[in-house]
Amino acid sequence: MQDIVELVYIYLTDHRGKLNVTHCANDLNITSEEVKSALDTLQRSGKIKKTDEPENPPAERLLSEKKKLKSELKKLSSHQIAGKLTEEQYEKDSSAIKKKIEKLDNKITSIRRQKQREHISEDSERVKPAEVADLIKERDTISEWIDNLNNGKDSVSETAYDKLLDEYQSRLETIKTSIAQNIGKLLILWEENKSILESLSFNLEDLTARTVSGEIDKKYSTLRRDELERKMQHVKEEIELIEGILSKTGT
Repeated sequence: MQDIVELVYIYLTDHRGKLNVTHCANDLNITSEEVKSALDTLQRSGKIKKTDEPENPPAERLLSEKKKLKSELKKLSSHQIAGKLTEEQYEKDSSAIKKKIEKLDNKITSIRRQKQREHISEDSERVKPAEVADLIKERDTISEWIDNLNNGKDSVSETAYDKLLDEYQSRLETIKTSIAQNIGKLLILWEENKSILESLSFNLEDLTARTVSGEIDKKYSTLRRDELERKMQHVKEEIELIEGILSKTGT
């Protein structure tokens, strides 16, 4: 049971404190009840604590902050017009506020993009790169059949040729549509995997440092290192597969 508790803790830290019981159970090949029991143990030991959701979502807080900055900008403009500020002072102060607004806009855009990714992830099945790779192979195979059929057109009757060509072209269009529908999801998955790989790499470096300092004992360190390296290898392989697929689609 202790090994399961440690694995769940590793999983939780790797996912930045966010955990879906069902996904965790599937990824670790354990039951949902074992995940829940491990979480209870971690909470009782003080390793983790349950936090409430913030009153206002991050994007709303940032929008509120942006609104205040825009109000300050208007006040500056009014003071400059009224002669309370020199042109030089107005340019300096307004430039500083505009930079803050620009940073907020970037953060807001980033949060909205993340929510779009989460929405896609929640509302649709997770795209499987291997299945898209199979579709591309099938596309290339049927394209080759069409070329062969065209080259040997004189060897078959016009009726047989037209019928088979229509069949191939219909299948080809269906496959191309399926590929196109999955490209956007693949790009999102690629970005997510890049982010996960970066996080896992940092966690591995952090683990090494904490083991050297003596904060983490060697037994736990070995268990966690193996889990991190296994995940890193899996993520790397999926990234390579996605990149290979995207290169074949011209993306």
